[in-house]
Amino acid sequence: MGVATLANGEMDKAILNLKQASLLSPGFIDPVLLLANVNLRKGDYGAVIVAMKQTVQARPDLVQAWLLLADAYRRQNNLSDALAVYRQMDKLFPRSAETPLLTGMILRQQNKKAEARQAFDQALEIKPDYLPALEQLVYLDIADQQFPAA
Repeated sequence: MGVATLANGEMDKAILNLKQASLLSPGFIDPVLLLANVNLRKGDYGAVIVAMKQTVQARPDLVQAWLLLADAYRRQNNLSDALAVYRQMDKLFPRSAETPLLTGMILRQQNKKAEARQAFDQALEIKPDYLPALEQLVYLDIADQQFPAA
């Protein structure tokens, strides 16, 4: 029902339906994640942070919950907390190339280019053909006017 109301563009009604669904089936995670996505789109980052903190505490294996939590922090311009989430994810999911990529992007945004470069290199160590990490390294090279390397 929450998905149907969301498809019809009824955001507030979808939020209400998703909240009810998550209360009726507390072990069923899909409504919780969908509600967090809706709240993220709506700009209610605080609601996303509260819900995803609870979710990752109960289910630390849910990558999507960690990503939503970090994204909410990032959208609040709380880069240090977003970075802390990505670093925790790096410990939990060490074979994921996406986590060091996202870490590097935050570090680049904080103008910590050397640390960002290390994070992008780490992503490439995990997945040598990971194009997003390669692109980020090229952007760093161009920003540093290292054109032969780029």
